[in-house]
Amino acid sequence: QSEPFLRTRAWQLLSTYNTAGAGASIRERSERDAAAVLSPRAAKLHGLVELASGIERDPGNRTRFWVLRTTGSTAELSARTGAPRTTLLVGVPNVPGALLAVLRNFAEAGVNMSKLESRPSQVGDWEYVFWMDLDAGASEPALQGVLRELEAVTSELRILGSYPRGAAL
Repeated sequence: QSEPFLRTRAWQLLSTYNTAGAGASIRERSERDAAAVLSPRAAKLHGLVELASGIERDPGNRTRFWVLRTTGSTAELSARTGAPRTTLLVGVPNVPGALLAVLRNFAEAGVNMSKLESRPSQVGDWEYVFWMDLDAGASEPALQGVLRELEAVTSELRILGSYPRGAAL
């Protein structure tokens, strides 16, 4: 994201596991000759000064983070509340109309799909699965009904998670 900007200077570049951790490390070590690519929020959190802004290649880029927990965990995922969203992974046979059969079920149940993305399947070359973001909670009756119907027309069906959807931070 920021590499084109970073390559315009004769700086020694180091890769790190995560940008916020790099900022924390600079602060902990009081490194006055080091910098990190951080969000303005992370820079402020670590007491660092913003040296440059707008260094990203694509100003519209967004990063999606996932919070994972074991099934049955009662830990709170977020203090944020909002309308629910559910992400599914769906595999369909590679035949005409297979994806249409899936999509029709969502439309007929009134479940909005806000994102559809194809990803290579691990089943074989030129086989794909679909990641779907749905504007419904996994336990909502309308989505539960669709999931039952999809069992007959999919080769793979997994709920990856339900979570509150919210504005970008």
